[in-house]
Amino acid sequence: MSGKAPISIVKDQDGAMRAAIEQEFPDATHMNYLFHIMSKAEILLGTTLSRNPKFVVDFYEIVYNCLTKEEFERLWSYMAHKHKVHHLKYLNAMYQNRERFVPVYFKDKFFPFICSTSRSEGTNAIFKDNVGPTSSLILFVQEYDRIIKNMDEKGNLRDKNKA
Repeated sequence: MSGKAPISIVKDQDGAMRAAIEQEFPDATHMNYLFHIMSKAEILLGTTLSRNPKFVVDFYEIVYNCLTKEEFERLWSYMAHKHKVHHLKYLNAMYQNRERFVPVYFKDKFFPFICSTSRSEGTNAIFKDNVGPTSSLILFVQEYDRIIKNMDEKGNLRDKNKA
């Protein structure tokens, strides 16, 4: 890294890793993998999710689509009361850690592909074939643009096949 600290770091929920990264890179923005957290929620909230499809819709809508932190806070509270789920331990833990994974808390930061549905693929894995540590910024942007177009084409193909 040529003596430069990262600006942003995406990681899993490992507590020891979080502590070490916060100590080593105190100015970096830390984000947990949203995909992993939501997958864990599907397992730990499984019964609640399967019994209440309206809760599922509200839950995903709030996590993925809120435009402001205030909107997230308001809707999360409303959802918990509406569906009577404020007693669920994992849901409360998610709320306590919301600033580490909910996309609205990272709107002003650069975290490409965080909402990608690809399983454990990190940003490095996506770029590794064509961009390296000695690549220029222009090459990075070109590769970024190519990947976005590819993701859009795949999404359009999925939409076409569903119709």
